[in-house]
Amino acid sequence: MPVYGQPVLTQMCLKSIAKYEPDLPVLVWDDGSPDETMVGRTLSGMVKKMPQLEVVTAEHRGIHGAWNGAVEYALGKYPDLGWIFLLGSDTELTQYKVLEGIANSLPHVGAIHAALYNYDSNGILRVQWSGSRDGQTIETHGLVLSGAVGYDECLESKPQPWVTHSAVLLNVKALKAVKAQRGFYYDDGYRIYCGDRDISYAMRELGYEVWSAANMAVMHYGGQSVATAHGNDRYVWERIDTARLYERWEKVIYSD
Repeated sequence: MPVYGQPVLTQMCLKSIAKYEPDLPVLVWDDGSPDETMVGRTLSGMVKKMPQLEVVTAEHRGIHGAWNGAVEYALGKYPDLGWIFLLGSDTELTQYKVLEGIANSLPHVGAIHAALYNYDSNGILRVQWSGSRDGQTIETHGLVLSGAVGYDECLESKPQPWVTHSAVLLNVKALKAVKAQRGFYYDDGYRIYCGDRDISYAMRELGYEVWSAANMAVMHYGGQSVATAHGNDRYVWERIDTARLYERWEKVIYSD
């Protein structure tokens, strides 16, 4: 669980993990949160309540650096891990146990993304779906879905072109295969966007599939990492990162 600031949401997320999986080893990777955010004090209090919780405070490297650091650390401590569940600190876990069954039955899958639910400014419950193309919105099953692929199937478990990494189960074999091929897991040349899309395509290039699973779910409290990213305009980074992604994966993106 990478963290940068957001002590209230971090505590909420950790409590949701403890509720569903009280014995699950949990690693919080604090990406150099400023002292004034009170994250350190919050995490110290949570460690006392969650004996399975470990906190690592690292130098601030941004989201992709945090993902890389956390994965490396976890695999160093638990070399026999089969899967890692990467969970954003601005999410609240609402379904988890189904993850294990899906993961064990799909060894050819590199990443499995949970459905992200959130409420928009009008109080309407939405699903932010993985594998999306920009600018697509559809209403189905009484929910508004943003950028869904496979319009009539967007609430079903299915393969996707790519998956976001705000709540994703990662196959360690696939992660290691990506690193063996190109020397890193996540490309920290991306400022804040697109690293999850990039590694999805890299996994697919190696023969793995990426999936979304409708019956795994988290409540998403809104992209707070974007607001704190390098203190820069999010739209500037969006353009830079998108251009980098298209330069590398243009043929794959258009074939999808």
